[in-house]
Amino acid sequence: MMQKIAFVAALVLVGCKPPPPAASTSTLSPQPVDLTALTRLTRPESTTGELVYVPIYSSTPPQVGNSRFPLTAILSVHNVALEGRLALTAVTYFDTAGRRLKEMVEADTVLGPLETKQFVIPARDQSGGTGANFVVKWEAEAETPRPVIEALMISTTSAQGVSFTTQGTVIQKLSREAPSDGRDD
Repeated sequence: MMQKIAFVAALVLVGCKPPPPAASTSTLSPQPVDLTALTRLTRPESTTGELVYVPIYSSTPPQVGNSRFPLTAILSVHNVALEGRLALTAVTYFDTAGRRLKEMVEADTVLGPLETKQFVIPARDQSGGTGANFVVKWEAEAETPRPVIEALMISTTSAQGVSFTTQGTVIQKLSREAPSDGRDD
């Protein structure tokens, strides 16, 4: 029990210190998020979809010392539909400061019933920092169950093993129209 409390306390402390500078291994120049492009359905046959935020952690501090404990992060998108298909139209990796680092899909990736797609950020890639995240955009043709979107962080460095998960949070339902600013023109 004390180990769990110490681990949680270490995670809280990580959020209080800025991450050390890391060499970028990204494929895109860091840039602010353009939510306008992400908030519309893009596939002609799509009638539903969402943007989902998933936090990940590339490292945590050990219980003693100042060095970081590197973690491999695995994003998993599970299509839980027994019959329906869904498309991943964007899976974007952001760093702690909210800058886009990498687009994980080049083209729409279609998941069949009960299919899962995984995206891996290896432990050696520390470009995202301790507060990195993914934004996943999914679309489907008809009402379909919401996919389960989660991340697994894992490390087996030395004789110590660490693993934990985070869950995706819906940040916007998608529509064909651009979001309204609430004004009547």
